[in-house]
Amino acid sequence: MSQIAGRAMGETPGSAADPRPSQGGTAVAPSGLPLLAVLTLSGCLITQPVHFNEPPNSPPAIYDAPSTTYPLNQIVHVIHDPTMTAGDAGMTAMTSLTLAVTVYDADVAQQLSWIAYVDSDSGAPCSGCSGFILAEGTDRRNFEFTVPLTQITATVPSCHRIDLYVSSAFNPGGHTPRESTDVATATWWVSTQLDSSSSAALTDCPHQ
Repeated sequence: MSQIAGRAMGETPGSAADPRPSQGGTAVAPSGLPLLAVLTLSGCLITQPVHFNEPPNSPPAIYDAPSTTYPLNQIVHVIHDPTMTAGDAGMTAMTSLTLAVTVYDADVAQQLSWIAYVDSDSGAPCSGCSGFILAEGTDRRNFEFTVPLTQITATVPSCHRIDLYVSSAFNPGGHTPRESTDVATATWWVSTQLDSSSSAALTDCPHQ
């Protein structure tokens, strides 16, 4: 970008091509341009700020964890009674349900937020079902969360839905992301039985 102001044709350093004496006025360059213009042309002068477009935010994605016990979009069969022994009648006795996933996000330095709901995502999340997924310097982060079975109404055998939402940021009071496309979702279905002899109603579950 550098430019050099040249001399008028026929002039040489120290020549008398311009015989005008210095009179204390504006200094004149050999080419007839004001000296300030010559100095300005000798380098780059940026008078406007330079704006750079920020790269778009990459939305996350949710996949099954490598060794997950409960794959996405599958029915989890549980016995709500914690006195039952594990594996009785092919079910699992438990008081809470831990779900594991792998979250993909190309923005490896970005912290993510998560929130989970049981049966309805129009109200409050389940107890303890919100928080952050810290950046790990990798585009794949293993993440798990726990849903208390007390959050699942099980007065009768029934099927329930668990929804997980992950985003870089949610609007306050819900699971709506600040950027409309910056969200990933995952769903599990939970079939509850009160004991090993009861049969779960699976009419509301998509997989039977």
